[in-house]
Amino acid sequence: MKIAFVGKGGSGKTTISALFTRYVASRGLPVFAIDADINQHLSGALGVAEKLSGSLKPMGAEIDLIKEYVRDCNPRIASRDVMVGIFVRFSRTVNLTYSILGMVVFGAYFLYDIFRVSRSENTWEAAVRMTMRLYLDFANFFIYLLQYLLSSRRR
Repeated sequence: MKIAFVGKGGSGKTTISALFTRYVASRGLPVFAIDADINQHLSGALGVAEKLSGSLKPMGAEIDLIKEYVRDCNPRIASRDVMVGIFVRFSRTVNLTYSILGMVVFGAYFLYDIFRVSRSENTWEAAVRMTMRLYLDFANFFIYLLQYLLSSRRR
């Protein structure tokens, strides 16, 4: 089984990876943990001695080699930069469509959760849960709104 922990910076990927790795190892199962983050700290979180941890070569130092390995001999990918551009850059139309779809989805979630507030039980746990849902609905809607505004300004 292969498991990857991904997310934005500061989201706790290393902490969750270390805890999960320790948990699986405590169950007597074999574990092979790879820290593919540019800022590698998994070895320290797992308790590897700092002297040994500092001697490990970071994967970020081999980024060109990794990109070339992934590209391999695919004739449709002219260079590493083109390969990265496939995953990073979308057309203006795709960005606008994606952001509108996101606004519709999270706008609907927001309205649905407002409807659920009137039907939920009056407990502290329910109030906290509904507040978090409404906050996350609004935050996600706002992110897609900003993406829409940014995409609509590009020429």
